[in-house]
Amino acid sequence: MKNWIKKLVVFLFVFFSLLGSKCEMVLASEKMASLGNAVSVNIDEREYGKDVQADKVWKIRFNQSMEMESLKNNIKIIDTESKKDMVLDIFLEENDTVTIIKPKNLKDGTYCLIVNSDVTSKVGKHLKRSIQLNFNVVLNKKEELDSNSKEAEENKDLYIKYIEDINVNINQYESFILPYTVKAVMSDGKIKNLDVFWKESVQTTDVPGKHVYTGLVNGYKKDVVLNLNIKELKKQNTTPHSKLQKNLCNYLMDNNNRQFTMKRAIELHGGDPSNTCVYFASEALRRAGLKDLDEQVCNTVTLTKELKNRGWSTSTDLSELAPGDICFTISYGYGPTHAYTFMNWVNEEDYNYAYICDNQGNEYGNAYHQRNIDFQTSTKDKISYFMYKI
Repeated sequence: MKNWIKKLVVFLFVFFSLLGSKCEMVLASEKMASLGNAVSVNIDEREYGKDVQADKVWKIRFNQSMEMESLKNNIKIIDTESKKDMVLDIFLEENDTVTIIKPKNLKDGTYCLIVNSDVTSKVGKHLKRSIQLNFNVVLNKKEELDSNSKEAEENKDLYIKYIEDINVNINQYESFILPYTVKAVMSDGKIKNLDVFWKESVQTTDVPGKHVYTGLVNGYKKDVVLNLNIKELKKQNTTPHSKLQKNLCNYLMDNNNRQFTMKRAIELHGGDPSNTCVYFASEALRRAGLKDLDEQVCNTVTLTKELKNRGWSTSTDLSELAPGDICFTISYGYGPTHAYTFMNWVNEEDYNYAYICDNQGNEYGNAYHQRNIDFQTSTKDKISYFMYKI
């Protein structure tokens, strides 16, 4: 009898422990290459098996700042026929979260881009599993031979005559990476694309105004100049559904407010920065005026229920989506995987991408960023429904 009671006590302890942790288990967490505090990676798998140009620049986005030496040792492009490693130039951008890979001397053939699980972030985290992406390179043989012939006959006296300043205009918060090559006018009058090495990278696009970046090109005595004009993103002209949602948009347009909200979301999650999208959205709502929303609201199911109880409407008609609406992605069994605040459409002619605010600023460099809306990717789920208050 005592043994039976002891087993019952153990069973109840385990059951209620799991029940108590249910809030953590259903926190919105989108599909990534790794879980928890591990490093996750975002690669466009639509490139799998695709024909690409030999000079294609590969971009890999991690959710953490990465160690350069770790990347150099654990990112490879292999010729699948000869099994040889290709020569790569690897750069880091956007606070070391974005890795740029430039392969050299690729010929016709099939290659495999490999990201080993041993890649390490600056806080010592690893990928849960390695990533492999096969792709094809197809060259025009005549162009390849002509290119090799011209390179072999290159005039040793050829020099760079001048490189014009580069002028770029972008919107505030829009992602931007400095170019890897610039057009140089040579002494024979022809234009040649040459590698450029910038003295600094673009760390943020939050600050509107004119920003100047200078770079170096081998064989050119002057600095290369890029003038980046960041146009201020105005507060939304689209009419929100309610005053509360207008307040929410205006609140989240301020970078200091977004940073505070992220900090508070982590605090509410016991110091854990992962799976905080509902904490982030709920805190922003409280700051915008929804004062009675409990700080313990921690998952998408509960947030949906709490908003319904306050008279919020639910819709799947994207033509009705307006600034300040709370969006929920698809579910894989227990509630949507993610929640975020809609700010505005990137292109008013389609529903592909929108500017949104959420807890995933570590992946994009800012809590205000673009996101896929009406279609699915390998790491980001599409929208399921959204909620608004009239």
